[in-house]
Amino acid sequence: MLCDVDVGLGRTGVAGPAEALHVVELIASIPSLTFAGVQGYGGHLQHIAGREERLAATNTSMELLTTVVDALESTGFSVALRTGGGTGTAAIDSQLGVLSELQCGSYVFMDREYRDALASDPEGAFHQSLTIATTVISTNQQGFATVDAGLKSMATDAGNPVVVGHEQELIYNFFGDEQGLISTTLDATLRRGDRIDLVPPHCDPTVDRYDVLWLVRGDVVIGVEDIVARGCSH
Repeated sequence: MLCDVDVGLGRTGVAGPAEALHVVELIASIPSLTFAGVQGYGGHLQHIAGREERLAATNTSMELLTTVVDALESTGFSVALRTGGGTGTAAIDSQLGVLSELQCGSYVFMDREYRDALASDPEGAFHQSLTIATTVISTNQQGFATVDAGLKSMATDAGNPVVVGHEQELIYNFFGDEQGLISTTLDATLRRGDRIDLVPPHCDPTVDRYDVLWLVRGDVVIGVEDIVARGCSH
């Protein structure tokens, strides 16, 4: 069993050393349970723009976690596992050295939200691998084209996706449940049937909307994987 520590996110976890000690003593009092360590997940830190700001906030969170660990160890409990962190603070957490396990996940795919926040920071070097393929279905209007990926195609909590390879001249906006609007210029015309690849704004709640993940190298499909968590809310 782990003791969850609130390091600033406010979502779950004990508030400090006294509360942590109470939880750990309760775990120790139950023969079938073993205290394994603490969790200090800083979800609120992952998308802070600017490395210095992210470093300062992460350091504050890890100081709180260290206070809890020190209190537990001074009472005789071994805190072997110290888990937390994430994609946005991966390099910072490694630098600070408080955590023994990092809970990075989004680095496998990345998304527009992370790209905007991390920019040229070390964590921003994770490559973007997740895209949504959409097709132009109408070019009847001047100045924009309609594609077949709308609100049902991706998570919408983090703004709009971006068009791969055409971030400046092609701008995506949601255009209904099943459609998207791609603004065009005279220098960027689209034809019905053209394929557009989008970088989703938030990868996690986008992936579980699909049955399979197509593995592609260049324009060649090299594999397909079932998404076993498809539609699961827990």
